Amino acid sequence: MPYSPAHLNQARAVVATLPRQRWLVVGIVGSVVTLAVVYLTLVNGTAAQGVAIRELKSQLNEIKLEHQRLESQAAELQSFHATEQTLAPSTFVAVERVEYLAAVAPTVGVAVR
Repeated sequence: MPYSPAHLNQARAVVATLPRQRWLVVGIVGSVVTLAVVYLTLVNGTAAQGVAIRELKSQLNEIKLEHQRLESQAAELQSFHATEQTLAPSTFVAVERVEYLAAVAPTVGVAVR
């Protein structure tokens, strides 16, 4: 079947649209690549923040444990026994005989000189 001028015109029209279609394909591929890069950047940033949060939680737990240890140590150092051991050799005098006063009537306090 011989080609008619109508067929040739139709073929020329298809060939003429190819460059426009090529630009359309290039534009779509470029957009997809750009969106993929943006997506990967966002996912990477989120993952990095997750790692930072995990490290901060670990540090927080360590600080809590250290705080508990220091609270325990402070309570121990403030206890009467620790104070007695610290001050006894230097300022206190041992008591040899202890006398208690018997209150006859209900009283608030007794002053003895």
